[in-house]
Amino acid sequence: MSMDKIIRFRQTQPITLDGFIEEVLDKPSCKFCKYLEECSENMGEDVMEAIGDSGCGAFDNSVEELKKIYLKKYCITKA
Repeated sequence: MSMDKIIRFRQTQPITLDGFIEEVLDKPSCKFCKYLEECSENMGEDVMEAIGDSGCGAFDNSVEELKKIYLKKYCITKA
């Protein structure tokens, strides 16, 4: 059974949620795009390797999904 533990120390979160969302929207990257899996299937290869970290003009994701990514990346760890 896996339990999630909320990380409570600020040094574990080098960027705020608002800062993270602004950064993603200012410089969209494939790793935060909701179409990543679909693009990889259509291209037949890893999109992030083919395009690089710059992303493309089709970037899309909701603020709610970006919040989930932030929480997984910076705030929640497996206990």
